[in-house]
Amino acid sequence: MSDWIGPRPHKLDWRDLYLRLSVTDACNFRCQYCRPVIEEHANEAEFLSFEGIERLIGWCYDRGSRKVRLTGGEPLLRKNLPDLVRRLHSR
Repeated sequence: MSDWIGPRPHKLDWRDLYLRLSVTDACNFRCQYCRPVIEEHANEAEFLSFEGIERLIGWCYDRGSRKVRLTGGEPLLRKNLPDLVRRLHSR
């Protein structure tokens, strides 16, 4: 029994992980199940820049992760989102 009790070496397999990244908090829907604090027009100056997003995703990619989920309030409200998707896809 003592063979299964005790510390085990931690082996993180990045291939099994994905990054869930909220690209905006803005939302133009009024879903009943959603947080009521989300605003329709969020301050984009507070968002992580596309360059910052690319660095973060690149860091995960370099460690083996190959999955990214872009989320948000309503992600399509993020200006130039298709450009970001193209930039990430070309990586």
